[in-house]
Amino acid sequence: MPVDFATDLLLLTCANGKQCQHLIPFLLPKWKSLRLVVNSESSRQKLLENYASNSKSNIEVVQADLAQPDDCKRILEGVRAVFHVGPAFHPRETEIGSNMISASLTKNPRPCHFIYSSVLHPSLRKLLNHDSKRPIEETLIESSLPYTILQPSHFMDMFPIAHLASQDQPVYTARWEPDVPF
Repeated sequence: MPVDFATDLLLLTCANGKQCQHLIPFLLPKWKSLRLVVNSESSRQKLLENYASNSKSNIEVVQADLAQPDDCKRILEGVRAVFHVGPAFHPRETEIGSNMISASLTKNPRPCHFIYSSVLHPSLRKLLNHDSKRPIEETLIESSLPYTILQPSHFMDMFPIAHLASQDQPVYTARWEPDVPF
């Protein structure tokens, strides 16, 4: 079932983090209802300052502890699509991802799509931040939720999205020699 950008509610977790900070401005022209979820009061205040005056969209900024299953259920109330970014290097990141998936499965109606922002090569067990994402992906795959798993690469962390978006004809100068084979 496709989403309706005019009426459906999109939830973003870690909304004041590296990924969502850059994603929100691209969502605002299309999505009319966003629920931005943060962990701290300072993040909540920053997002309120940045987006509370946006009259074209209904933007709700909510503080929650995603390690608490009841908080996950609360923030998913009325949500039709989820973009879940887990808190990087958090000792309970796997539990948080599982909580979000479990809470999505208990909602009626369920979200029509669950997008999980993972990491490239989550099977690398020696990289703990990668390994913590692997069980979340498995739980999502085995759930009955429609899903998309994004596995952004490391080079995207430093990708100058705002700078490129401000250019009429964007040009990206690679910070490595593209002709050197791996």
